[in-house]
Amino acid sequence: MNKPFLLFFSLLTPLLLHACHPPSEEDSHSAKATPPPVLTVSAYTVSARPLNNSLSLTGAIQAKELVTLQPGANGLRVSRILADEGDYVQKGQLLVMHDNRLLQAQLSSARNRLESSRYQYAKTRQPNRSQDISRLRAAVRQAEVTLNDAVRTERRTSELFSQNVVTRAELDARQTAMATAQQVLKQQQQVLNLALAGSRSEDVNMARLSIADSQSQLEQLRIQVEQSELRAPVSGLIISREVNLGAISSFAAPYFTLVKNGQLEFRAQIPETDLNRVPIGAEVVIRSDANPSLKAQGVVRRLGATVDSASRLGTVRIDVMGGSGLKVGQFVRGEIRLKTGQTLAVPLKSVIHQNGSSQVFVLVDSRAKARTITTGAQSNNLIEVLSGLKPNEKIIEDGVGFIKDGDYVKIVSASAQKTQAAPESKPHS
Repeated sequence: MNKPFLLFFSLLTPLLLHACHPPSEEDSHSAKATPPPVLTVSAYTVSARPLNNSLSLTGAIQAKELVTLQPGANGLRVSRILADEGDYVQKGQLLVMHDNRLLQAQLSSARNRLESSRYQYAKTRQPNRSQDISRLRAAVRQAEVTLNDAVRTERRTSELFSQNVVTRAELDARQTAMATAQQVLKQQQQVLNLALAGSRSEDVNMARLSIADSQSQLEQLRIQVEQSELRAPVSGLIISREVNLGAISSFAAPYFTLVKNGQLEFRAQIPETDLNRVPIGAEVVIRSDANPSLKAQGVVRRLGATVDSASRLGTVRIDVMGGSGLKVGQFVRGEIRLKTGQTLAVPLKSVIHQNGSSQVFVLVDSRAKARTITTGAQSNNLIEVLSGLKPNEKIIEDGVGFIKDGDYVKIVSASAQKTQAAPESKPHS
């Protein structure tokens, strides 16, 4: 038998044997039912663990309350500037002076007008001088003396007339003198009363209104002079200066912007799911990328009342403690320290984040089943699970980037997994 024939027979024999003994139906079904595992993985049992809760933040430093300082007088030239950007000023401190010489002259004139109005009012109430009043009082007293003499003379003459000592003509003369004296006294008393009564009530009221008007003008000018000096209404840090020497003041042109009491706040945006986890008064550690050595302390003061409908973010306002060295507008990072407690947590490496959601692979009969979860705080390579998993469920811990939903996997312990060589596999596309 030659060599070609032997070679042909050796190749044909296995085919004939396979045809005579086909694979059983059980073997075929078993091969189809259990595909080979895609990857060897380690499992992690979900359980409650102590987690040092913290929440990372980013945002900008802002003024807790800004105060804009504007001139109180309009149209005055700036003559002196006594403060600048970066200065910390005290309440009432003089910052800017204006040329107020014209206002000072008007103020002096207003004082003189007020004094004149007061003099006119006094003269209206009592138009006669004291010397005139004294003279009128003396005239009344003299008229009284004359009347008394006339009365006594008339009585004596009347007695003499009854004795036929004097004539009727003499008695009539004495009676006429007495009546005249009475009339003179009455007239003198009327003159004195008019002098004491002064002017008419209408004149007095007009004089009183003139005083009030002069007082109003004086007060208005006094305020204008006072406002020609710009003083700090509150203590604070000046962060902006817009005024220059020689400028003309205008109500529409602010001079300074200051941070009231120098108080800063850190404003950050956080997901709405985290808003309820942040208590008022929680401590915050603040750091700056621009200055790694800088470390400031803060306290949560207020949570935003609304959540942005598009981004689903809410605002957290954090009071920055004094002496932090931070500047308004500076970008910083923060970490809110939350309460430590037992919570469901899984390794960070077991979670896939994509398209705004988080998912893990749950092990079900050696198969990887993708499941969406809601995550929370992170600490020590663990991440909090708020929903989506239950205690004692098993998930894939390593290699989740190489697995897709429904893949079969081989499970080993974590220690065994570390001793095996890394698989030469590529992530599923």
